[in-house]
Amino acid sequence: MNGLSCFTANIHAYMAAEWDADAVLARSIRLTARIGLDGWPDAFSHHDPALDLLPDGTQLAFRSNSSWQEAADQVKAEVIRHGRALILVDGARLPWSTVVGRPASAVPHLALVDAVEPGRWHVSDEFTALLPGGWQEPGRGWLTPDLLHPAFTAEPDLLSAPAVRAAMAFGSRRKLPPPGAVWLSRTERPVAPVSEPPDGDWLQGHAAVCHHLAHGVRRAELPRELADDLWTAAGHRVFDLTWRAREMLAPPHAEALVNAWSALPRTIHFALESAARGRRRDDLIISAFTRLAELESEVP
Repeated sequence: MNGLSCFTANIHAYMAAEWDADAVLARSIRLTARIGLDGWPDAFSHHDPALDLLPDGTQLAFRSNSSWQEAADQVKAEVIRHGRALILVDGARLPWSTVVGRPASAVPHLALVDAVEPGRWHVSDEFTALLPGGWQEPGRGWLTPDLLHPAFTAEPDLLSAPAVRAAMAFGSRRKLPPPGAVWLSRTERPVAPVSEPPDGDWLQGHAAVCHHLAHGVRRAELPRELADDLWTAAGHRVFDLTWRAREMLAPPHAEALVNAWSALPRTIHFALESAARGRRRDDLIISAFTRLAELESEVP
């Protein structure tokens, strides 16, 4: 799905087999950010209700196994039971990845397994985006174990920023499993609350987050590591607004919001690249966040 993160695009594909995934996803989209000690966000939440809580009352939960074969058997059982399964992979190791060279650390990424035959798995990846290596198109095909095994068994650094995104992938923080081959198992929801208690100071809403970021850039350069999270926020908000427009639910200034959010990733990329060449363009980022904060504050 164009504009959706690699996690959300494939969760959308999983849900689309049974439900109106566009509606479920759009209605879940929100933006909250936890503010760290340095004043910058150190975690984002993009969904409420959380996307692992499926419409039929079941829940997707992380599972792992140190044995590739045992994990493969569990995923096969999941496909037989539900028709598909989501697996956590190193996105840079998928055969259709446009990533040039191997990154220093694994890139946590969800992929959908929708069929398993002796000696091969049918894998679908609906993620699409403009990446440094080129335009990433959705990837689909039969993968033999020698192609899938390196991606499926990659162990991301659980203290890295991408791992924080993995823990928050559904919108509420979830405990990541031990290292190994990781997949999502569909189970009945537990009686006890499934969300971990909130920790830290969280800003609620698109307007509040954008206002805070505009203020932050006035005092210091935007941290480069926030670019991915803001790209996700922009893509998800555009998806939400586009769906609302189709359903006649969009705010009166939806077109201006879509244009502003669509331009944000390009503005951030240009400003960060300019800074890397010794020319700061903080004014562009401040202007973009200020405009978004103003527009979002007018949304009922």
